[in-house]
Amino acid sequence: MSSDLHSGIKNDATVPAGSGSGDSRLTDAELRKLLGVMPGEDFSEFEERKLLGLGGMGAVYSGFEPGLNRNVAIKVLRPQYRHRSDRIEAFIREARITAKIDHPNIVPVHRMGVFNDGGVYFTMRSIAGDTLNSILAGLREGREEYLKNYTLRRLTEIFLSACNGVAFAHSRGVMHGDLKPGNIMVGKYGEVLVMDWGLACDVSDTEVCDETLRRALMPEKEPEQKDDIGGTPAVMAPEHISGELSTPDRQSDVYALGAILYSVLTLQNSPFSKERSPRRLARKIVSGGAELPRKAAPEYWDVPRELEAVCLKAMEKDRTKRYQNADELIQDIINYLDGKPVKAYSPLFIYRIQKHILRRPLIPAVLCIAAALSLIFYRWNLLEQSRNIDIHREIASGAVEQGTGLSRMLRIRFRALKKARLTPAERQAAEHQLASTLIQTVNTFDMALNNLEN
Repeated sequence: MSSDLHSGIKNDATVPAGSGSGDSRLTDAELRKLLGVMPGEDFSEFEERKLLGLGGMGAVYSGFEPGLNRNVAIKVLRPQYRHRSDRIEAFIREARITAKIDHPNIVPVHRMGVFNDGGVYFTMRSIAGDTLNSILAGLREGREEYLKNYTLRRLTEIFLSACNGVAFAHSRGVMHGDLKPGNIMVGKYGEVLVMDWGLACDVSDTEVCDETLRRALMPEKEPEQKDDIGGTPAVMAPEHISGELSTPDRQSDVYALGAILYSVLTLQNSPFSKERSPRRLARKIVSGGAELPRKAAPEYWDVPRELEAVCLKAMEKDRTKRYQNADELIQDIINYLDGKPVKAYSPLFIYRIQKHILRRPLIPAVLCIAAALSLIFYRWNLLEQSRNIDIHREIASGAVEQGTGLSRMLRIRFRALKKARLTPAERQAAEHQLASTLIQTVNTFDMALNNLEN
């Protein structure tokens, strides 16, 4: 083993891969020396082991770690790759990149080592729950527990959490490269974790990023599979499918996030899940030929136009029209959840006014009362000029006086409510009392108006 390889392990973030041809082979003893870990670790040290899933390069198991009394997820290289330096390099890079981006919405890495006769491994936090892909499948199938627990709003909140994790990774210069519903884990207690950073790369190392993207687009295949597209092409950005851009960037992940939102809005696996031909799939992605979410969604799944606009902007084939980063996408999602204007939806002033009124319904109510008062006093002045003043005037006068007092009380209570620091329960009670006063005021002026008309 060369000294260059040894020094690369110690000083750099990744193991140099040489030509990347896979001919260079590392033994477990050599790998332990390079990583600086002690010998003697064995997979059997983890109890209650269970296979969770297989990926292109690795296998993930669940297990119990006796020393710390905790459940962990254990990722190991598949047997055929355990001694290949190029695959070991990629595996270690995944572990170190994931460990670099410590965030509540990114799966944390606990430790890395080498098993006896098992190759390199790393452990991660174990989470009990479903992938977003499984949740969407449950909703498609109409399963009651999923329909009950996962409303569109809840799914949007899950999506927002995933976006926060991706935005944090971007702030550290890390691109995920394989965002999709199957790589978002949702726990039983509200946890949302972005998983599987195997195709992630640090943009400070453009050469490695280029090679990572090349492997994603054209992985190793048998000769008869030359036309297949590897990785997850259905959520890849058009500029990567077409070859226009070779290095992943923030907007690549933004496009993939838009594709995930498309799945949330339509309950489909991807925007192009119905397309089976790899070549036709590539052409559709490059041309931006995804069906509108409102048309692709099931009839029982109502798609808000604002979220559809956010989705389509994130998936714009023209990068200049796409969200420039995940933070912009996050802000529009937050605006939607908070009832504020969504920038991707409409530039019209009337749309912003409408959103403002819906968020503060008491303000237009007070304005309506003021308008009603003006109308009543106008009618009153007309009747004052006439000689047809009888008992109705006395009744109306009393009603106007009572209504005026109530409207004054309403304004005072409204100003006090705006300034008060109340608990949610107290605020709800105060708003209920305010609404009762409003109804009483309107009824009083209505009675005055009826008497004036008679």
